[in-house]
Amino acid sequence: MNIEYDPTSFERTHVARFRGEADVRRFIETEWLITDGLGGFAMGTALGLNSRRYHGWLVHAARPPLGRNMLLNTVMERFTLAAPGAAEETVEISNFEFAEAHIAPRGHRFLKRFERGVSACRWVYRAGEFTIERHITIGWRSGGAEVRYRIEGPAGSQVRLTLLPLVRLNDFHHLIRCDGRRFRVRGTPSGIAVAADDGTELHLAASGGQFHAGSDWWFNFHYEHERRRGQHFIEDLFTPGEFRHECVIEPRGSCEFVLLAAAEAVTFTGAGDPTGIRRTGDARAARLKAAAERVTITAPALGRRLDLLAAADDFIVPRRVGDESLMTILAGYPWFGDWGRDTMIAFRGLLLVTGRFDEALRTLRAFASHRQRGLIPNLFDDRAAAAHYNTVDASLWFIHAACEFRRLSGDAAAFDRDLREACLDIIDHYRRGTDYGIRMDERDGMIAAGDASTQLTWMDARRDGVVFTPRHGKPVEINALWHHALCSLAEAVGAADPSRAADLDELARRVRAHFEAAFWCEQTRCLADVLVPEGDGWRQDASIRPNQIIACALRFSPVGIEKRRAVIAAIEEHLLTPVGLRTLSPRDPRYCGRFEGSMFERDRAYHQGTVWPWLMGPFIEAVLRADDFSSAARQRGRALVEPLLEQMAVGRSLGQLAEVYDGDSAPDRPHLPGGCIAQAWSVAAVLDALAMCEGARPL
Repeated sequence: MNIEYDPTSFERTHVARFRGEADVRRFIETEWLITDGLGGFAMGTALGLNSRRYHGWLVHAARPPLGRNMLLNTVMERFTLAAPGAAEETVEISNFEFAEAHIAPRGHRFLKRFERGVSACRWVYRAGEFTIERHITIGWRSGGAEVRYRIEGPAGSQVRLTLLPLVRLNDFHHLIRCDGRRFRVRGTPSGIAVAADDGTELHLAASGGQFHAGSDWWFNFHYEHERRRGQHFIEDLFTPGEFRHECVIEPRGSCEFVLLAAAEAVTFTGAGDPTGIRRTGDARAARLKAAAERVTITAPALGRRLDLLAAADDFIVPRRVGDESLMTILAGYPWFGDWGRDTMIAFRGLLLVTGRFDEALRTLRAFASHRQRGLIPNLFDDRAAAAHYNTVDASLWFIHAACEFRRLSGDAAAFDRDLREACLDIIDHYRRGTDYGIRMDERDGMIAAGDASTQLTWMDARRDGVVFTPRHGKPVEINALWHHALCSLAEAVGAADPSRAADLDELARRVRAHFEAAFWCEQTRCLADVLVPEGDGWRQDASIRPNQIIACALRFSPVGIEKRRAVIAAIEEHLLTPVGLRTLSPRDPRYCGRFEGSMFERDRAYHQGTVWPWLMGPFIEAVLRADDFSSAARQRGRALVEPLLEQMAVGRSLGQLAEVYDGDSAPDRPHLPGGCIAQAWSVAAVLDALAMCEGARPL
């Protein structure tokens, strides 16, 4: 499969030409994503076949940005075509995979190419003298999907189009079976509405023709990605009936038919652009092009900058807090919501490097308003309004983000007004102790947290009661972030409150005096991953993991320059790959080189060797800081980020970066992507690294 990358065109950023059966598997493995800026999205494969439970043409956020429901899964598409003087030919362009991996009706026999743009995808099919196009467009910040068909052929040709919508109408995590389930179908002024028992509705409207009711079920759809994950992978889908439309192709003309899908009633507004959905995509493209001209990342060509800004834009969504419309960052598509840790790690790359300072402040305010006993939310519940607080690092990353906002935006007044109190509140609670055993050790000023049953850091995989990477005690990055928070806040509040700044500075000096001696491991010539409580003291966990690189990347590092360089050397030897850092050295007996198998096996591998692209960001920052941002270090940083840019251009997540990759690589099986197909902090790491390498922001 050859993907042509043209980031100068927002309509056809990626073009994949289909060469027949040899391309089927790769077209199924290559995925696309279009978001609506509210938490909803459309997602699928280049072949047009749904291979995940999350693949569908309209996922709607009922409680933006969460409460997501799968409304329109797919459509069965049948064309009856008759050129003048020729017999009718029936062409079905759909592809479904059923039980026992049987693909029908094999519409890819007619497929010529797939094109992915920023707000739309396009498939081009060829059947004899006829060309059929399918366009799927998602409304930006307006919701709804437009599915547009265009048929070209000889003048005078008769065209008959039949569309059968196939729907689930429930939580996008959950598959359904028929099992007596009932849907209600009713007519509306502009089309039909299909309703589930819980009140979830899908409204459908067509630009012409008629709807013929005929409630029915299609059985045993097979989702191969779910089977590989050890999840339920078979479901049934409901169809309310079919839309039928007939037309005649005029000389030098074509036929067009539009199907609208939305959570609420939809209408057509005019012949030129019958829905307005395309206009929202055009407006978004214009905004991103203007931003690409302004942003001072000079290394990639303008097109690359456009692609990066569009990818970043997918994650930045509104969140309602009381009567205010604030902002947040979705951690990843398709299944993650807005996580505090992920938001704050991705914050600088997605919002500050791109100059989105107003949205940056509104994001910080959203999380600050939800803090509880010095903790910001680890995540917001996808189905309820509740927040979960089981994290030790999210609040420290919040302080990092808040102080970086003050430094890079220059808006000290906004920091003092909206963020200063929240940051100091976190420090005070960590000093005296708060939930989940998070507390400062008075003997050395460092932070300890949790117990053997908790997972409070980003290495938080747990399945069936098994904690795969227990890190209770004093994790290396937590204490580096603690030291950095103390120093950053002392700098931020110094002018207004010198005595408080002096107190923070003194505590930072105490942490710094103990940090290096406590964490340095002479045996491995790098930093221990965590100090584990043992009796009255602390034992080093000398696992070679990437968390130590964060201690070397921070502007206020508690590690001396020579030991920082030693850490970088150890990371290069054990963990560095072209697509990020491994989470454990391959020489460790616990190492898992492939992210595959059941959910238990994947969760076990998640932090035991699996590669994370976001870690390339702190690695590049550590390299730059260790060499005082020399031209050689900047050149090396640009070289390190190039493979990630290549993944975005021609990888399996078109225009995006995956959550993780395999730790192992071979000529016949390179580092394969896994987890979410689009991850916020993966994209943020690329933007952040490019900005640092180009000197695009103050250092």
